[in-house]
Amino acid sequence: MGNVTPIRDEAEPTVNAPALSATLLAELEAHRTAGLQAAIARQPELALRVLLHRLATDAFYSRYGDTIASPHAYLPALPATCPGIADTPAQQAMAEAEATWRGCLPQDHGELWEWLQEQDTSTLLGLLAVCVAAPSTPVAGLGRRRRAAGASRPR
Repeated sequence: MGNVTPIRDEAEPTVNAPALSATLLAELEAHRTAGLQAAIARQPELALRVLLHRLATDAFYSRYGDTIASPHAYLPALPATCPGIADTPAQQAMAEAEATWRGCLPQDHGELWEWLQEQDTSTLLGLLAVCVAAPSTPVAGLGRRRRAAGASRPR
């Protein structure tokens, strides 16, 4: 059929958006991460789902599947990539949650297991939420791909 050239109105300007700087992209990612962390820390059931999604992915999908968030054993260095992040509501919420739990947990790590055994499920879920939230970072694109595909979550 040959080459087809799209019809374009001559008066319509071409929009060439400037590329975002690496610094701006890093700051945007830091804000996205802080928001995710604050959301998980406030919702123990969400923290449980995030953690289970990650664990089930590793256990049953050979670690090749996308995950909703990626909790790691290390904490992301948000202030290093975004110096003003400590003043944001999301980061302040995380700092407050962490400080609250530091005041509840035994100072000596050797006493932690016994302390955990003495707690009710609600307390454990609250702690789980902050523990899952703190090292979590968003995974690019998974939510957008699921929405685009019209995927629904099973009940």
